[in-house]
Amino acid sequence: MANQFAFSANALNIIIGLSYLSSLFQYVFAVGHVISGPFCLVIYLQMLTSSLRIFEL
Repeated sequence: MANQFAFSANALNIIIGLSYLSSLFQYVFAVGHVISGPFCLVIYLQMLTSSLRIFEL
């Protein structure tokens, strides 16, 4: 009985750690997305204007 309880507590710790890691990854991803958003927008606009220039020819 005690062994089973220790196993369930260990599994709970693993689940809590995984959820903490996933939330940490989501936070890092959101911060990186906010930082890289304007750069991606500028690159996307440049690609759009260059493709429009190709269509003008």
